[in-house]
Amino acid sequence: MTEATLESWHHITTVNLISVGLVSKHLIPLMAGSGGGSIVNISSANGVVGRPGMALYDATKAGVLGLTRSMACDHAHQNIRVNAILPGPTLTDFHKNLAKDEGREIDPRITEPHEQGPGIQRRQGRPEEIAHPVVFLASDDASFITGACLAPDGGLSALSGRLG
Repeated sequence: MTEATLESWHHITTVNLISVGLVSKHLIPLMAGSGGGSIVNISSANGVVGRPGMALYDATKAGVLGLTRSMACDHAHQNIRVNAILPGPTLTDFHKNLAKDEGREIDPRITEPHEQGPGIQRRQGRPEEIAHPVVFLASDDASFITGACLAPDGGLSALSGRLG
């Protein structure tokens, strides 16, 4: 945190928080004009749990949660529901490619329970395990859900008092 520059603060805030607000700023009038809809923001389990060395990222993801709840309050009268997904550690192509660029390979079995795995389920998630809750929150099946923060995180947030 103490090594963070003003430029790094601006960059991560713009990418992770301001972009969410700006997309919504332009999307909400279109949604309101067509009768409403659903916005599902992507935050992170680390927006509520936190971890060493990731203060800037985790702060922006916490900001997405506050933005989500406030937007839900502000736009419910327009029949717009606003919720957030808080994914836990997830093995994505981004992580695989980053490892490859660094000359490493990620064992795909980290999505299976193992001793050093994160959360209660002791494993990383698969992308579809994040996508399914997003689809649910966007669907009419979630018509009575707004301002909610759903954490498909393998139980990471349940362990927040015991992390480290």
